[in-house]
Amino acid sequence: MIKIVAKNYVKETNKPGFAHDESSTYYLTLRTQTGTTTKEFPESGTITVSCNDFNGDSIIIPKLYRKDTQIENLVAVAPVIGLNE
Repeated sequence: MIKIVAKNYVKETNKPGFAHDESSTYYLTLRTQTGTTTKEFPESGTITVSCNDFNGDSIIIPKLYRKDTQIENLVAVAPVIGLNE
């Protein structure tokens, strides 16, 4: 079984005009052609996702959100992950 392991390296940079909320939660979405998997992502933690969860899809688009998964709360989009069988 192959797994994707993600570690949260988000760091507060004190950007002017941005209010950092210590209590908000991060969410990692993994979008494929057939659907989206959403995982709560601890601010200084690691999550592991089995590749079997993607039902044979080979392209995964990871996105990191804060508070919830509304587009206004999008923090980052990671490079596309390609799974080879």
